[in-house]
Amino acid sequence: MIQRQTEAIVLRTWPFHESDMIVSLFTREQGKVKGIARAAMKSRKRFGGALEPMTHVRANYAEKPKQDLVRLDSFEILRYAQDDGMVGIDDPTADRGDRFADVALPRVRHGRVAVHA
Repeated sequence: MIQRQTEAIVLRTWPFHESDMIVSLFTREQGKVKGIARAAMKSRKRFGGALEPMTHVRANYAEKPKQDLVRLDSFEILRYAQDDGMVGIDDPTADRGDRFADVALPRVRHGRVAVHA
């Protein structure tokens, strides 16, 4: 298991089971990362308000080889999305960052955009 700590932008969240959440993040080093935040709807200590879309966080997570989802351990808020007048959780455009990452990231390799004619 590889422990990682990196800055990330929260793209989107989905409820999962009773109190867990699936979280989509964008990181500079690894691109789009999806993970499970166990008891995120109950624990204010580990995640607090950091699960709002477009919030800039320092994410601590563990990753196992050959698994699609990482285990999200905690977030530290670096900057709230609302500080920039950006979208909030109830805004219908809140998942645009997640959609953008799905479309744009496959076309970007090592800082260059792959253009298909």
